[in-house]
Amino acid sequence: MRTALLNSAILSGMFTAEETAALHPIGVLLEPEDVAETFAFLCADESRHINGQSIAVDCGMPAG
Repeated sequence: MRTALLNSAILSGMFTAEETAALHPIGVLLEPEDVAETFAFLCADESRHINGQSIAVDCGMPAG
């Protein structure tokens, strides 16, 4: 996920955003807004039938 630490590493030239995105199976860099949109959906009426689930917002690359 794009964080302040990741942005610092990119700005310092350690690696590019494209190189980081390429590490993920779907080839995109997760933005904080992506997680927020999932959270907002789970708070909405449209998700009323979803309960007791773990929903990974990870661009196809699970942690651990």
